[in-house]
Amino acid sequence: MSQPLFASPLTTELPKCFGLMRIRRSCFIYNGVSFFIRESQFPVYRRHFMDIERERVKEHRRYGNHLKRTARIKNEKEQLRKAEEKKMERQRQQEEERKDMAEREDLILERLRLDEEEAAEKVERQEKTKSIKESKWYIEAMQALMKEKLEKDKVKLPPLCCCGDTFWDSHPYTCANNCIFYNNPKAYALALQSVLLSCDLK
Repeated sequence: MSQPLFASPLTTELPKCFGLMRIRRSCFIYNGVSFFIRESQFPVYRRHFMDIERERVKEHRRYGNHLKRTARIKNEKEQLRKAEEKKMERQRQQEEERKDMAEREDLILERLRLDEEEAAEKVERQEKTKSIKESKWYIEAMQALMKEKLEKDKVKLPPLCCCGDTFWDSHPYTCANNCIFYNNPKAYALALQSVLLSCDLK
């Protein structure tokens, strides 16, 4: 269906390729009917054309405002999305930092516990070594005193235990592990002291 070159007075649109002066003195054929624009009809066409132009400008402005509003909403949503992502990333980093801090605290506490245990073991070893040395010195002093007294009195004593053939073969650090004196210098010192007292009583 062919389109008309000009619109009739009853139409709502006019072609934009022709000026108003062309409309005033031209005729056109629409569906086989000739239309002539008279001088008296010019204001009507002029108002109609201006209304169409104003409506077109309004529509263009509305469309521009719609695009701006759409872009603003899209930008706001994008900003909210980025802010939410930053918040989640910050929370994740904080959680990782808390985990790392807790692990470091656990390692520090474990290191302190091990250091305390090591220090306690060291003190215990030192005290044990000191006690062994003191017991050894005491036993050696007791043995020297008894040897002197026994030689003076010409007394021969039987063995203290079954770990040796003579009295002097018994010793806390040389007796068998099933002997009462094994690693028990206190019991051995008491035995020596009892023997020494018995010799004194005689």
